[in-house]
Amino acid sequence: MFDLRLGGAGPGPALGCGTLLVLLGIILISPVGAFLITTLGWVTAVAGVVLIVLGILSWLSGNRRDRR
Repeated sequence: MFDLRLGGAGPGPALGCGTLLVLLGIILISPVGAFLITTLGWVTAVAGVVLIVLGILSWLSGNRRDRR
């Protein structure tokens, strides 16, 4: 029914993951990485503010329906 083969994969996955980690490290060390981290921080902060505003608006509009 289900055949899971764990052996014999060779060095391919280890080389791929290692290469990916090296590239990610180089990007994070460079000024581009600093820009990406700063941008990600601003995007998450703005998304948080938008979600808070939407939650407050939803809460306020929900109270009007309950009063009827």
